[in-house]
Amino acid sequence: MSDQRLTVERARELVADLGLMIEGYRKVAELSKRQTEAMGSADGDELWRVVSEKKKLVDEIAETEVRVKAVSALWPEHRSDLPEADAAAVETALDEVHQVLASLIETEKEANAGLESKRDASSAQSQEVSRGRRAIQAYGGPRRSGPGGQGPRFVDRKE
Repeated sequence: MSDQRLTVERARELVADLGLMIEGYRKVAELSKRQTEAMGSADGDELWRVVSEKKKLVDEIAETEVRVKAVSALWPEHRSDLPEADAAAVETALDEVHQVLASLIETEKEANAGLESKRDASSAQSQEVSRGRRAIQAYGGPRRSGPGGQGPRFVDRKE
């Protein structure tokens, strides 16, 4: 694309590529929902499949985005060079990309919030288990340190 003009043909290629991106972003949004469901059901295999599929799709979108950037950089300066119908098609596709991306960003934020919530709950549960173990060890039988072990560190006494 060494030619720095926005021709009708290049504008139509841009619209087609934007359509591919829109379709890809919608699929990523669906995969994000499946990812959230897999995390909720603790299905590690499904989560792995979804994340792998999502990564592959994002890589494909990135390839398309390279072509789109090269042509869309010409858009503001050369919009008036195109027939109105072609210019309108580009603008419609660009608007749709922005709408789909906004929706995808919202879906990803929700998924991340759910993941953070699960992480925090898991961390709290882990801390409770750790505290419980320390309490059991404090009142429990012989400790492992020293020759032959020692008695419990703490003993409750009635006074």
